Amino acid sequence: GTIFPGGKFFPRGKIFGGLFPDGLVPLVLLMAYWGCTGLIGQLYPAVVQSLVVVPNELERERAYIEQTVYFTNRGFNLDEVEVIPFDSGGTLTAADLADNTATLSNVRLWDPEPLLETYRQLQEIRPYYQFPFMDVDRYTIGGQLRQVMHAAREMDINRVPPRAQTWVNQRFFYTHGFGLALSPVNVVTREGLPDFFISDIPPQASSPAVQMALGIDNPRIYFGEITTTDIIAGGAARELDYPDADAEDNIYGSYGGQGGVSLGSLWQRLWFSWAFRDPHLLISREFNPESRMLYHRQIGERVRHIAPFLRYDRDPYLVIAAGKLYWFYDAYTTSDHFPYSEYAALETGSQFNYIRNSVKVLIDAYDGTVEFYVFDPEDPIIQVYQNIFPQLFKPAAAMSEELRRHTRYPEDLFQVQAQQYATYHMTDPQVFYNREDQWQVASQFRNERLRPMRPQYLILNLPEVSNRQPEFVLFSPYTPANKDNMVAWMAAGCDGDRYGRLSIYKFSKQTLIFGPQQVEARINQNPEITESVSLWNEHGSRVRFGHLLAIPIDRSIIYAQPLYLEAENGRLPQLTRVIVVYEDRVVMRRTLDAALEDLFEGDAGIPDPIEPDSPLSPAESEAETEVLTEAQDLWQQAQEALQQGNLSEFNRLQQDLQNLLEAAELGSPRITQGLE
Repeated sequence: GTIFPGGKFFPRGKIFGGLFPDGLVPLVLLMAYWGCTGLIGQLYPAVVQSLVVVPNELERERAYIEQTVYFTNRGFNLDEVEVIPFDSGGTLTAADLADNTATLSNVRLWDPEPLLETYRQLQEIRPYYQFPFMDVDRYTIGGQLRQVMHAAREMDINRVPPRAQTWVNQRFFYTHGFGLALSPVNVVTREGLPDFFISDIPPQASSPAVQMALGIDNPRIYFGEITTTDIIAGGAARELDYPDADAEDNIYGSYGGQGGVSLGSLWQRLWFSWAFRDPHLLISREFNPESRMLYHRQIGERVRHIAPFLRYDRDPYLVIAAGKLYWFYDAYTTSDHFPYSEYAALETGSQFNYIRNSVKVLIDAYDGTVEFYVFDPEDPIIQVYQNIFPQLFKPAAAMSEELRRHTRYPEDLFQVQAQQYATYHMTDPQVFYNREDQWQVASQFRNERLRPMRPQYLILNLPEVSNRQPEFVLFSPYTPANKDNMVAWMAAGCDGDRYGRLSIYKFSKQTLIFGPQQVEARINQNPEITESVSLWNEHGSRVRFGHLLAIPIDRSIIYAQPLYLEAENGRLPQLTRVIVVYEDRVVMRRTLDAALEDLFEGDAGIPDPIEPDSPLSPAESEAETEVLTEAQDLWQQAQEALQQGNLSEFNRLQQDLQNLLEAAELGSPRITQGLE
């Protein structure tokens, strides 16, 4: 017999010398095939790598290196980065500082974390309001470009006492947040607290110039970052606006926008009652013909429902324009199929090797209107989406000029680009192969851990820019891999026709510029600073070092670091000192201006503080600590009253806290870390 019909091929029992039964022969052949394939698949590449590639690795891989570098830079929009030599131009003088007043007058001495804690204690006003996040922006106030930080005062229904979280209250009463608090990044009171440009409820401006630039006609926030509840607005029930300061009552309002869906008819209420599985929508008597159902009010959820095919930034920010409040939300187009490009990832989300900030989303905080503006029409991915959804996207030119002045380069994108450029700035294949010019984003110690420095928004007079006008930029420094000295810094333009332009300022390899870790080490070794910190820590307070700031001035780098003081068990940080480092000199003073004057032996061009900068006497220092401790005690008692649901006691303690801080400030004009 034979294996195959007809007996033309292999006689039965003759394959492998008859070692295997006929039924196992196909399996044996298959296993032999797999074994040979695996052996060849593993052995052949190893032989080629060892005998062909390794002896001539650079030449063999040169073409692939060139492709990877080129397409990675294309994929991350780094192929048009402007590289500018940043050779040290000699020692800075007081006159040089005077030429950079706009930069020094906007040094961000308030870190977001301690400032947010202070905002929450001083300006949340009522327990059901919350400042979820800090945002940074810039406004022209009194003819001067000022960098500011602010937080939206949103409604957090979870902070309402449980007994008050009734269906009616959640749907009709606690419907919206109210306004925001806003302060300059460089100004503090004598007690080390922020000096608000906008504060309180209803929002109050600190001066006519601020009112003209930042006046808010409609401060109600129905759509926000933590606004998650579905509500019925504009109905018969009164909506809480804010407590009346002169009476034991509240100020009420009613929604008048066009957001949401009308619930004026019984059929509409029946539909929403079924859709939301909520029979109360059908039987409640709180409705009238003007009632509107507002849902998907959390702005991140809202934009993703409309355009889920875009990737969104982690940090939307609030903007004041034309008397209204708007949210800006940066959106990206991404792909993981861009040829030859290296992969990267945001802190959350999947990997990609192509990204563009093609879209900026604008959300009206009052009526929830969402508009998508295309800011990179050259992006092929957004071109496809525009063809699919022609009514969804608008050109950037359709955005009002006032709103366009508040666009900013997104931090998430900048971080990814900075990380990729640290490697892929090496365009020469041999340099890339040897990694001889590998960079890394500069690091600093935060909470006793070494972390990459977060990008900083700065107002700078950029070198090599012809008009030399102050502009808002995003900034990040570089150090060599495994070294601490600074070798370069990257800046992304945010203003006007320079929006989106990436520039690299490279130091000469023969010039030593101290990097952030080296500067931190010098600060920690300074006898005056270590002695003061030890003294403060022994008197019931805790010293908290802020983020180290690297500030380019002409062709030099100045470092500044704020120092905060807070009670051991409290959360009311005071900005009490500013440390400034330039070259081999370290100075700590109460104001940035005073530190610069000491360093450069002359007027830095920033208007003097109202009071001279002199060290606090022991009595003054003790008095400051007593005020801080008492304020922390009042705040702690207020939080305990809130947890117990005792709102009257909470309000009384909050008022006592405000009175204490106002009394401490009476007769003490503010100390300004910059322009008044």
